[in-house]
Amino acid sequence: MRAFRSLLLVASLIPAATYAAAPEPTDEGAKAYQKGAYSDAERMLRPLADQGNPKAMYYIGFMYAQGNGVKQDMDKAIEWWKKSADKNFAPAELNLGMTYESGEGGIDKNPEEAAKWYRKAAAQGDTQAETSLGDMYVTGRGVAQDPKEAAKLYKAAVIKGYAPAFAGYAYLYETGAGVPKDPVKAHMYYNVAAATSTGELASKATSNRDRVAATLSKDDFAKARTLARTCMSSNYQKCE
Repeated sequence: MRAFRSLLLVASLIPAATYAAAPEPTDEGAKAYQKGAYSDAERMLRPLADQGNPKAMYYIGFMYAQGNGVKQDMDKAIEWWKKSADKNFAPAELNLGMTYESGEGGIDKNPEEAAKWYRKAAAQGDTQAETSLGDMYVTGRGVAQDPKEAAKLYKAAVIKGYAPAFAGYAYLYETGAGVPKDPVKAHMYYNVAAATSTGELASKATSNRDRVAATLSKDDFAKARTLARTCMSSNYQKCE
């Protein structure tokens, strides 16, 4: 079996504006942050954070993580994210997982702690957390190795169209880890990953797709391409 290598690119810590929603008290502060007016953002968001607003607490943590508008301090970033996570704010749970997995900002790596926070965010349907936790179940980092659990997590993210999950799911079908080995489905999922991503992920998915393609018969190759088209045209609801 080829050694697993996660195709989930290491992401920058994600500001909460990524998670669009109805108008909220934090909107003006978030807009200021996105414009780079960090002092204004801190002035508007700090009182909301002190009042227990989970999105504001998330943002204050993000500002400490990046050193924008405040002195950089990862310990304070984690403190604020944990306050936000205590209110079940999935982006904060995701960032805690990412921080403990990567050692961002000099924090000691702790895969068990990372898995705990990814699991909380995944339980709320966060696709990146589902995929990151799936990666951990494939490799056995921070959790007991369990490719079947990885398959469940990848599939949950696949039906929401998350490109790194397509790549992870393809790997399972290529190797037969957690699912029956199926090179046709492996090719299809690598193909969709390549079509729905950019940069390093797209390059790796394309390379993996082409490697699998070399093992397929003409009929199986055609079948894999048809499956990929059906998957994408169904908004990822009919991939198999």
